[in-house]
Amino acid sequence: MDRINVFDEIYRKSNGESNMEKNNKLLQNPDKIPLYLDVELTNCCNITCNMCPVGTGCMKRPKGFMTDEVFDRICKEVEKYSIHAVRFIRWGEPTLHKKFLDYLKQIKKTEAKVHFNTNGMLLTEEMMERMIDLQIESVKFSFQGIDHLTYSEMRTGGDYEQLFNNIQKFYQLRGEREYPYLSVTTSTTYEAEEEIERFKKNIQPYCDSVNVGRTKMEHVDLDRMEIPDERKRLYAKYMNEEKGVMKRMAVCPELWDKLSVNWDGSVSACCRDYDNEMLIGNIMEEDLVTLFYNKRETAYRKLLCRERWDALPLCRDCYEYIPLKKSKTPL
Repeated sequence: MDRINVFDEIYRKSNGESNMEKNNKLLQNPDKIPLYLDVELTNCCNITCNMCPVGTGCMKRPKGFMTDEVFDRICKEVEKYSIHAVRFIRWGEPTLHKKFLDYLKQIKKTEAKVHFNTNGMLLTEEMMERMIDLQIESVKFSFQGIDHLTYSEMRTGGDYEQLFNNIQKFYQLRGEREYPYLSVTTSTTYEAEEEIERFKKNIQPYCDSVNVGRTKMEHVDLDRMEIPDERKRLYAKYMNEEKGVMKRMAVCPELWDKLSVNWDGSVSACCRDYDNEMLIGNIMEEDLVTLFYNKRETAYRKLLCRERWDALPLCRDCYEYIPLKKSKTPL
């Protein structure tokens, strides 16, 4: 079966055109609504990653788990405005939430397409079966590196082999059923091209697509990494070289097509906003359309159209660090 990720069309719409073109279309169509929502069930995680603001302790905002009250509100708004899709992603591990499966079932009733990212450590066979039965459209597994060593250097508490085995199990349980679309993403640092290709070759039989990008090292503190000095030098070399590949994104997919809802109902204009620097309101106090068109969100759009990245704290250092290269599995 030649599988298609139903989210690809949404991403094409979000990433097309320029900021100015997208803003003009929005002004011409005042009834436009967000294409999709990112929903953070929690900003807690079960593993510690050296490149993540959660794992490194850079995140200072309170940690917690979404309540039924907040999630019910999200579902009502999604249904009211016929939001195309909902992604359970942002800054925590969604499967940590004790009601994760219940929330998947609840959001599916709105007829929105559903996706979630996971580090894969907490998935059980029973959970996988329920997701398949619910026809969750898309699941992305997050690796790091290309083998046990490069994974464990950047992630503490995870297990490379367990993650690989869980992906295999999910793929086998799904069989010929249409959903979910299973994708794998990893980011690399100093790994050689032939090592990356070997990783892709090993994982491709058990997923529908593989994406490989560059690791963003903004939050990495080499002094805190418990690895030999020679390996620290490899990472230091990579961190120095990555400055030469950074480039501005041609278009921001955040401000014209999406809103990001935190576990406490607060809504941010930006996916990179881990410490509430670009909040525009709270879904418990205003509806989605009001938030989408409010003064703060509108001001952010105007600044981006004028290429005033310096005026926005999260845009100032936002670059296309990870130009992902998709490799589809031949099925």
